[in-house]
Amino acid sequence: MSTLRYIQNPWLSDDVATTNATPAVSAATSYVVPSGASGRVEMTYVAKDGSQNTICGKVSRTFKNVGGVFSFSAVINILEALNGDVALATALANFTNSGTTIQPQVTGIAVTNIEWLLDVRYWVH
Repeated sequence: MSTLRYIQNPWLSDDVATTNATPAVSAATSYVVPSGASGRVEMTYVAKDGSQNTICGKVSRTFKNVGGVFSFSAVINILEALNGDVALATALANFTNSGTTIQPQVTGIAVTNIEWLLDVRYWVH
């Protein structure tokens, strides 16, 4: 019998700001993956700049921690393509890690301040 551990319900949420093209991570939606665990992380995001240009999208990625060695799947899955104003078309939402901690990350664009709303959910087995 499987021991699927459903980690977060409802989603973890955070409001993150980017200045220029500098990446920002969300500590409030980060998760430490236990040794021997694998799973999936999904992030839905909405972002807007000072001119009210808006984008949204949804991304996911699988991951595993084998004996303390963490890795993501080779590619990020785009569940809902970036949608919205062309002015923010190069902004990016992704996942990074610090050791075994998954950190949702957003990257803005040059000469633009962007406010991001992130909703993140983890499934861990």
